[in-house]
Amino acid sequence: MNSRSLVGIFAALLTALFLLGCSQPVEKPQIKEIKNILGNITDSETEILTNVRVYNPNPFPLPLKDVQTGIYMNELKLGEGSALKAEVPASSESNIVISTKIDNSKIPEWWVSHLKNGERTEILMRGYLVLDLKVMEFRYPVEFSASLKTDILSGMGRKERMDGIEVEANSSWGAINEEHTEIITLAKVKNQNPYPVMLPKFRYKLEMNGIEMARGESEVDAVVKPMSEATIPLRTVIENSKIKDWWVSHLKNGEKTKLKMQIIATFEVPGKQVDITVVEDEEWITTEIFS
Repeated sequence: MNSRSLVGIFAALLTALFLLGCSQPVEKPQIKEIKNILGNITDSETEILTNVRVYNPNPFPLPLKDVQTGIYMNELKLGEGSALKAEVPASSESNIVISTKIDNSKIPEWWVSHLKNGERTEILMRGYLVLDLKVMEFRYPVEFSASLKTDILSGMGRKERMDGIEVEANSSWGAINEEHTEIITLAKVKNQNPYPVMLPKFRYKLEMNGIEMARGESEVDAVVKPMSEATIPLRTVIENSKIKDWWVSHLKNGEKTKLKMQIIATFEVPGKQVDITVVEDEEWITTEIFS
């Protein structure tokens, strides 16, 4: 006889006792612990496994009737969950394993919300376990919350001097929309020469875990007068469609990202061009989103 048949017989017996007024009091099960770990990660989905440790004080097993869970990041619903194990044995503890899958195609939308919220994300997994005894059911809220804070652009800048040109730079987020994310690097240029210098162009490159997020060359056509200074904005553009690939690499790498960014400005002085590295940054971004 299989376990489903036994559960059916048990439930029928319990119902009969209840109807006859002879049933023993049914004690409410207790949730002892909730833990989350990352499960299978693919290009399309991110799985979060939630272990819910439940104690059943009753002398009969508690079948799991239903699970309703959802995961939200900055109030954006990114995925739903279902149970992998469906019964709590009599008079003992057991883990109910919930598999919640994030749709990775929604990660760029989360990225935009994260940056617009000052690089902060509120993570919430919420739902219910429904344990069914036929004569009654127990409905349990299951909730997990966490906060994520990053500071991705910290340290993206440097001070460099060459051929009478001094450049000091710092970076911040610019325009952010569904398709693109801007990084604005303000280059404060001091021209200590007795002649004007031109900044016709600059080139940039940004990698996250070896994934090229941005690369290009942009025209500036700025002029800094002799013995003066000027602040010149340099615009780096990230394609948000690549954020999904970065997300997968970040989680598979133990929630770690190696970020590398470089900006080189090309100045024109009499008789030659001078390349000055405005940004040369390499740092690690570490998170604990689901641990």
